Order: sequence, then structure tokens, then C-alpha cells
Amino acid sequence: MLVIHDPKLESSGERVRATSLIERGGKASSLWFEVDTSYSEYIAADRADAFVLSCIFPALASGEDITVRGTLSPRLFYHLNHNLIPILQLYLDAPRRISVAADRLEPMRLPPGDGVMTGFSGGIDSFCNYYDHSGDRAPEGWRITHFVYNNVGSHGQSSAAEDEQIFKKRYESLARFTRCAGIEMLAVNSNIDAVVGLPFDRTHTLRNAAVALLLQGRFSKFLYASAFDYAHTRVGRCPTLGYLDPVILPMLGTERLECVPSGGQHSRVEKTRRVAEIPASRELLDVCVRPDKVAPGFINCSCCWKCMRTAITLAAMGKLVEFDRVFDIDMVRRYERIFLLDALSSRNPLQGEVMDLIRDSGYPIPRRISLIARFLPGRLIQRAVSWLWPRMIDRPRVSEVIGLLLGQSPRL
Repeated sequence: MLVIHDPKLESSGERVRATSLIERGGKASSLWFEVDTSYSEYIAADRADAFVLSCIFPALASGEDITVRGTLSPRLFYHLNHNLIPILQLYLDAPRRISVAADRLEPMRLPPGDGVMTGFSGGIDSFCNYYDHSGDRAPEGWRITHFVYNNVGSHGQSSAAEDEQIFKKRYESLARFTRCAGIEMLAVNSNIDAVVGLPFDRTHTLRNAAVALLLQGRFSKFLYASAFDYAHTRVGRCPTLGYLDPVILPMLGTERLECVPSGGQHSRVEKTRRVAEIPASRELLDVCVRPDKVAPGFINCSCCWKCMRTAITLAAMGKLVEFDRVFDIDMVRRYERIFLLDALSSRNPLQGEVMDLIRDSGYPIPRRISLIARFLPGRLIQRAVSWLWPRMIDRPRVSEVIGLLLGQSPRL
């Protein structure tokens, strides 16, 4: 059994930390979230909502029931047991359906919050979400009032110290945009990554929603920028949690806070077109999943799968040159052929969108890449690319050899 206690607040200098004691298998550990002290009144310190949501995945993975020695919001309690846990059990193919129990079920005794919060990472989804919920494009009560920038596992998952360093560096970069936009941005630090123990892309929605639940003392809505359009929504086993966002996000709220999926009405290509029209994106767009490989002077590594997908989308739109301050275009060209080979054989709908754009725009696909994709089984290509790509990133000599085999110019 996994036991979660109500959080306690501790102030230290300019930061305030909400910490919950977690008991599991006879051992005790702490899960914490930390914000600037000026935002301490935003924290829902009288309940364990954020901490329970943080522990759902590790509990499911090990088949442990959860007991809350404290207070849980009734709406969240209901959806956890009746809807969310059964859905996530299918998603993880977990060994058993767990349950959540709590000593007390009580809604917050405060007037409703009036803030609208959303995460902002500087990526395609978050820039598009900002575009859709600012100015006259959203009605009163749906316009973003606050950004949150979280250290919950999206900064490399290498080590806690390295991830925190990248988190702080990225925050300072993005803060320039949020100040110009006139929107406050909260930085939220946490050790949730050590608690969840699963890859970020498999668990990201619950990690970020946990931060929203922590801050529900101030907000009425949490807009979550989803990765996939509604046509790709599904329940069951799938590669990443984003496929489930439109289904599970409404289950993550409370009587006080509504969690809302955002962006599912757009394809990834449509989002990229919108983002390309935001001048700040040409200096701040950050889509990278390998921040440890970013060269000085750039925002993105320009060679991981996510950088390549975005960069080639922009290239097919004739926009890549406008983003030469965030992408190393020479690096993009070095990995372009292996990306195209991967995309031609992939069943990923986002890769499929890029290929549709490439075909419609007339963006050139090298003949050698087309022939390989035509005559080799897609599953074989996918396995080869999955094995080769990280080795190419870590060993430049390997990337040169593979590039030559794929017909890449030797000057790169």
C-alpha cells in the first residue's frame, strides 16, 4: 500500500515548499513542489490532491492501492476510482486495478478562483495555445492570466541537478517573452520525476496537472496544450499519454479547478503555421528533447526526433531560414535524410502529417531515401532508425558514415 499524507508548507528564503510524506513498502520518502513565496497563497495546502495525482502511475505500475491520510477533493476522488484508474490501467497494461481511499473528502472552502493558468514551454503546442487564448480570440474567463513553467521531467531526465540547471536556463529565456506578453509566469520546481519513475512522455499529463492542482487556490481553469488532434484520440495501449488527453483531462479537475484540453482542433502542421506567425517564436521556439546536446548560440539541439520533425515542417513551409536563431540549420541538414526515412515508414500520425505536407509542398525527397522506403519493410526501417539515431547523435563520426550511406553530401 502507498500512503500519502497532507502536505506541509515550509518557507526558505524566497521559496516556499509544499511537502508530503509518502510511505511505501515500509519506507518513507518526500514528494515536494516549490514556488516563489509571493505565490504561497495560491497553494492548496489543506489537501493532498496534487500528491495523489503524482503517485497514480507508480502505484499502478506496482499494483499498490493508495490511502490518503488527509483530505482529498470529492470530484477528483470520484473520477480517480470510477474513470481515470480503469483507463490508465488499460494504457499501461497494469497488473491490477488499484483504488484510492481518503480519510476526508471535502471541497475547498474558498470563493472560486478567477485565474486561467496554462503551461508554457516555448514549444509548438504551448505557443499555439497562447495564440488561441489571448486577445479577442478567447472570451473573458478563458484568456490566459498566468503561465506556469514546471520542472517535472521535461528537461532531459538525466540527473536531478542537470535537469534543474536546464530548467532554470530555459525559464530565464522564456521569461523575456512572457514579460512582453504581459502575462505572469510561475516557476514550479519539484522532485516528482524521482517519484513517478517512468518516462516523461508516458506520464506528462498527470505530472503537469499535479502542479495545477497544487495551485488551485488561485485558478478556476487549467488549459493543457495537447499534442494530438481529436481524430487521434484513443483509449488503451498507445506510445504516449497525449493520445488520451481529451478523455482524461476533464477527470483531473476538482470542484474548484477545471482541467481543459486545448489545441485538439488543429493538426500539428496547422499549429506550426500559426506559431510561425508569432514573431517571438523565431527567437524562443523550444521543442528539444535532448537539451544536453544544444550547441552554444541555439535553443534546440537540431538533431533529436522532435527538433527534426519541427524543423522539416518549417522547411516544407519555406520558413526554416526564419528560425536560424533557434535551429542549427546545418545540423538539421545532416539529419534530414534519416528523418525522412523514418517518417516515410512510420505509423505515427504526426510523422504522417509532415509527409503529407512534404508531398503537397513539393519539398524534395532524395531518390535513395524513396527507394529504401519502398523496398524495405517499414518495421525493419523503424527498428534500424530507432537503433541508429541516438548513436548518431552521441557519435558525430557515426552520423557522417550513415549520412554518406544515405547519399548525404560529404561536406556535412
